[in-house]
Amino acid sequence: MKLIDGKSISLTVLDECKSMVTQITRVIKRSPKLIVYRVGDHTASIIYTETKQKAGQKIGVDVEIKIILLEKNQDDLIGMIERDNMDDDIDGIIVQLPLPPGWNVHQIINTIDPKKDVDGLTDWNMGRLASGKCLLRPCTPRGVVCLLKRIQPNLKGLDALVVGKSSIVGKPMALELLSLGCTVTIAHKATKNLKQKVEGADLVVSATGNPNVIDPQWFKPSSIVIDVGISRNDKGGIRGDIDHQLCNQVSYITPVPGGVGPMTVAMLLRNVILACVHRTDAINILDLTSEDFT
Repeated sequence: MKLIDGKSISLTVLDECKSMVTQITRVIKRSPKLIVYRVGDHTASIIYTETKQKAGQKIGVDVEIKIILLEKNQDDLIGMIERDNMDDDIDGIIVQLPLPPGWNVHQIINTIDPKKDVDGLTDWNMGRLASGKCLLRPCTPRGVVCLLKRIQPNLKGLDALVVGKSSIVGKPMALELLSLGCTVTIAHKATKNLKQKVEGADLVVSATGNPNVIDPQWFKPSSIVIDVGISRNDKGGIRGDIDHQLCNQVSYITPVPGGVGPMTVAMLLRNVILACVHRTDAINILDLTSEDFT
């Protein structure tokens, strides 16, 4: 078993991004800019937004966190997003989830201009992803693809199983793997014979947030396991869906933490750069049809 070092690979991606930012800034006379909306003082949201801001600072992307007080309502947030949609100096907009109970996440996300939707979660960008013509793709699935390409450039013909059907990870992950030539199965809460499906898969991407769904002994020898799940253990620490220490039979597996998480942040900032390039005079700097961006 080999651990896939997402942290190390993400640093390589961020170095590449930093070089792009230098070129872009020289042309448009400003840094690419991302607005992150955070509602309230949810502890995990504070950590995630500050992590994105620090990563942006390291590569020259301006990441501004806008805090929405809990006494505000979703119409206030929607109004702020609509104003930022019109600001030509803002390249990307994201809303940090979760949002307060009762807020319409779908409506809020779809208020974002698709050209600034650097999380890739609007209906427009999801539809473009399904058609194979999406520039701004969901960050976590794209991060997984980047990891996979580092360890096995050709995934054609692999039997891939995605466990979880969320719009943030599961569904777009299946589309990404399909575009790479995998034969894809999606499993979820209602799936029967999950054990049999895991045993037959060459590649398993688990994104359930439940560490009790998959038995580590189900994986077949030489399989690749990508653990996207995040939950808390009894001591408050972060754990994934799978205990990688019990998966000695697999060929590769991502640890949690240190696997997919850092790649998600790197792909977000990469999307900010792509959005900036696509919207400005920097369009001729990068070849958006190259393999790196498809």
